[in-house]
Amino acid sequence: MNACATYNQEIKKGGCVGATWIMFSPKHPERNSMCFLKNSTGVATSESEQSEEGQTMASGFLLSN
Repeated sequence: MNACATYNQEIKKGGCVGATWIMFSPKHPERNSMCFLKNSTGVATSESEQSEEGQTMASGFLLSN
């Protein structure tokens, strides 16, 4: 979430509203320990609906920056 707030301060557009961190991806190991900044929160779905079996991830949204 710090990366999201820093992005907003440096870019000065406030484009980041959340982030997803993929801790472990058995099918895509190149994504392990990667953080993806998000520009919208969209519709919430469960992890099983949006990812492969065995993937471990965490997501959050920025309340203020």
